[in-house]
Amino acid sequence: MWDESGTDIDGNQAAAIAQAMRQVAMADGESHERELALINGFERQVPADADGGKASFGDLASRAIYVKSLVMVGL
Repeated sequence: MWDESGTDIDGNQAAAIAQAMRQVAMADGESHERELALINGFERQVPADADGGKASFGDLASRAIYVKSLVMVGL
């Protein structure tokens, strides 16, 4: 991933990030090829049993990764 802080995220956090990335990609009514490629690459790393609804971003480092991920899609 593009975050170089060394902070680990768990599967549930990764699933929540992937879901939010898709929402950002669709914010303008359509998703673009580059956005989808970025999201699909990230999703391939998310464990199949991960549940984004169970994610917790209680520390500053994981919240920063969440926000950075959404910004990367939004650019």
